[in-house]
Amino acid sequence: VERYQELAAEYPKSRDYAWGLAAATKGLAWQTSSAIDSVERRQSLLKQSVEAWSRCLKLNPQDAKALQERASVYWMLGDVKSAQADMERAIECDPGNPDHYAQICRLLRNEISAGAKVLEYAEQAVRLDPENADYRVELAVILANQRKKNASFAQLQKALELDPKCVAAHCRLSRHHLRQRNFDQAMAHADQAVELNPLDPVGYYFRGLVYGDLYENPKALKDLDRALELSPREGAIRSYRADILCRLERYEEAEEEYTAAIHDRPAGWHVYKRRAALRFKFKRYAESMADLREALRRNPGDVGTVTWISPTFVAKCPSSEFRDGMKALADEAVQLNKGSADSRMARATLLNALGDFAKATADLEAAHAKSPD
Repeated sequence: VERYQELAAEYPKSRDYAWGLAAATKGLAWQTSSAIDSVERRQSLLKQSVEAWSRCLKLNPQDAKALQERASVYWMLGDVKSAQADMERAIECDPGNPDHYAQICRLLRNEISAGAKVLEYAEQAVRLDPENADYRVELAVILANQRKKNASFAQLQKALELDPKCVAAHCRLSRHHLRQRNFDQAMAHADQAVELNPLDPVGYYFRGLVYGDLYENPKALKDLDRALELSPREGAIRSYRADILCRLERYEEAEEEYTAAIHDRPAGWHVYKRRAALRFKFKRYAESMADLREALRRNPGDVGTVTWISPTFVAKCPSSEFRDGMKALADEAVQLNKGSADSRMARATLLNALGDFAKATADLEAAHAKSPD
């Protein structure tokens, strides 16, 4: 990094040195420890990387690859909107490259509000390269997120036809069967993923999910530990590892893992929800409320944040500030979602538990009017 900084300063119009600096700072940020005292350093490196990629783009505003790289750094910083904007520009600059469509899907696949557009991108990647198994898997993930299980399963089967050794396809098939409670098939695909590439953390992660659903927590933890050895910066692995630690009543370690997962992938709103539940359990109500607010801020479409902590527990909470905060959170969710049926149902559930039956009934009636089914 230091050498590229010198060269980039000496030759400000050199694309190669600007590119080298951008890639080096991004790489160093990725390798930086998840420890709390390393967060500021990591954030600083990521911001330096954004500046370096921006320098590349000043030299060539149509550089689709530089846009794609800067988008990934924005995503690591938790700036999903900027990441999306860069990827959309990359697609404009190079519309025939299927990897751009697949990349924007990876960045946005968990953003509920981007659902329809993400599906279009995934389908376009497959149209441009129908023989690519990885693009089929990405499309399958998007379809699964949108509860189109049969279509998702068909894409995964097609991916394995194209490439029987596709680790990602085996992992997602394991997840599909796990959701169907077909544990034998789920484990078989996860085992196959690990066997195909013992150095790929994804296989261990998905096998850890299967062990977790079987409540074989020590085995789950072993696989998740191995996955983290291979990929220390993967927030999803840390988050699920924290879930397992909670089951094992290792709560202090679990909170540390949730916090590390947040720093590894700042856009992971669901991790804030899980940490909020843990903090609520130990009566740290102000911190729990802050996490729930942050979860809703990062993903306004997830109205389930309102009822994430059981409304019955909220009603019994001795902190009036927390109860009032939950009502305010429910109001905000309704406002952000323009009074959608789901947001009103969530608020009604909370208000009913809190004893405000008149307002709960009004919300239920409004929800029914918007969505009679």
